[in-house]
Amino acid sequence: MGNCLKKLIPEEYSLIENSDEIMHKIETNAEEIEKLRNESQQINKTNIENFELIQKDMDKLMLLNKNLKQELNYFNHQSSSKYGGSTPEDSDIFVDGPSETMFSTSE
Repeated sequence: MGNCLKKLIPEEYSLIENSDEIMHKIETNAEEIEKLRNESQQINKTNIENFELIQKDMDKLMLLNKNLKQELNYFNHQSSSKYGGSTPEDSDIFVDGPSETMFSTSE
């Protein structure tokens, strides 16, 4: 029976070759990671500021919408009122004129 195991030469299977090159890659990657982290933080800060400004604008728009609705309700009430504003087309149904208020009391 022959020797089945091949002789291992540690230099052929070294885990780290040229450690200077690997350290350079690690430092370069660390710098890039730090740049990305800073950019990400800046983007998050800008997004937060933008969302706050959007929220303020939406609050203003909601307040304007509420005020417009109140004014429209007021004007609709005034226009449908018997004595205020313009009268609607079907208002003659509700008019208390002489023909509806006259009645004979002599009977």
